Amino acid sequence: MILINGKFLQQQLTGVQRVANEIVLELDNYNLNEDIFIITPNNKGSLKHRPKYKNIKLIEVGNLNPFWEQKELFLYYLKQKSDAVLFSFSGGFPIMVSQGIYFLHDINFKVNPSFFSKKYRIYHNLIVKSLKKKNEIYIVTNSNFSKREILRHYDFPPDKITVVPLGYEHFSNIVPNFDVLDKMHLKQKSFYLTIATLNKNKNLEIILKAAKYLKEEKFVVVGKRPEKKVFGNENTFIDDLTTLKNVIYTGYIDDSSLAALYKSAKALIFPSFYEGFGLPALEAIYFKTPLLLSDIPVFREIFDNIATFFNPSNPESLVEIIKNEKNHSLNLDERERILKQYTWKNCAKEILKIYFSNFK
Repeated sequence: MILINGKFLQQQLTGVQRVANEIVLELDNYNLNEDIFIITPNNKGSLKHRPKYKNIKLIEVGNLNPFWEQKELFLYYLKQKSDAVLFSFSGGFPIMVSQGIYFLHDINFKVNPSFFSKKYRIYHNLIVKSLKKKNEIYIVTNSNFSKREILRHYDFPPDKITVVPLGYEHFSNIVPNFDVLDKMHLKQKSFYLTIATLNKNKNLEIILKAAKYLKEEKFVVVGKRPEKKVFGNENTFIDDLTTLKNVIYTGYIDDSSLAALYKSAKALIFPSFYEGFGLPALEAIYFKTPLLLSDIPVFREIFDNIATFFNPSNPESLVEIIKNEKNHSLNLDERERILKQYTWKNCAKEILKIYFSNFK
């Protein structure tokens, strides 16, 4: 029996929630000849989104609360057969569960503690430390960089951590809604796009500094405001997103509008100080949108031959590559290679390999 942590169904599809959603949808394409349940909090019958699964059964248990995974999800797990295996692809993992696969996207909370609230750091550090002690808990992560970081800070046995690819196919059936351009008074190829939650790690201040210098350019920032319980107090720069005339802050938008922005942007600017992967960069590649990325190890690992890089601590570095039009192109051969390697199908295959090698 497989139990899947479905807390992400109660959340907006951004970042790790997107990853969890797409992995589960891909796993649902397999007929594994055993019971698979996705367990989600009961929100009075109203989920943020409710996919139509073919082989996975959805069960609502308990009410959404900060410790739902440690209490309600764990108690449901206890009531099942002893061979139940828990999959958790976003959020946390019940520390008392003995068998499972946990997607640890990165350990940013450990490497950059000032970017996160104290409670969030303590909680997630406790989860990772507890999993290290379990012989039948396997970790998946999304880059060799993230695997090295986990090994450096937590000293897991290397063979307990598997790198799996993320994917882009969630946009393959989305019809772009170009009405979003009219609403924002934008034209095709007239703006630079950034997609990020508005927290310190995403380094959006460098976008604002570049916008103040390049007043003739337009910058569109898509992303929800940070949750105080995760990232602590809001950043002072957020107000500038709505006051600079050449910066448009959209907040959270739907996939059809986001697809239109990807297709219409001059380039994607991804200025983060730290990432485990960088899904918006892969999505931009799918839409043939050029990449202007911060020069950090994980971006060099995955996008080295297809992106232009800048120093995330130096606004002048970003300004210079924006001014150089030669940076606004994409290596189509490299694009084909990346899109072949990084798919949700390949991700699901690797996760199932772990499952069948260790639990069956």
